[in-house]
Amino acid sequence: MNHSVTIHPDGYILFKKDGDFNLVEAKILLEQLIQACNQVRKSGKPVLILGELVANGGFEPEARNLFSDNVNQIDFDKIAAFSDNTIIKTLLNFFLMVGGDQILQSGRQVKFFTDKNIAINWLLN
Repeated sequence: MNHSVTIHPDGYILFKKDGDFNLVEAKILLEQLIQACNQVRKSGKPVLILGELVANGGFEPEARNLFSDNVNQIDFDKIAAFSDNTIIKTLLNFFLMVGGDQILQSGRQVKFFTDKNIAINWLLN
């Protein structure tokens, strides 16, 4: 497993998915992501998430379902996701369709990028 959730020194949460993604890993990462969001929110700063979605590996259906069923627990202001993989982009669009009302409530912003630096620039500005 090469997945992680960390709070970057610049203040954003880095969610990294690298390789296959199964239900056990999804449960761990979802809990870590929720905790990181709560920690940043308690600090009074905006909750910014950078999703680094590396091209290799897939999502087990159960892992996708876990995230789509629990997306409303992720308290964020902006998400910038990036990958060079069209399948990953399709999955992100799926999450937006399934949970669009919950994900994009109250002025939340989500944008997909193919370049990490452009994604970080958008996220921080």
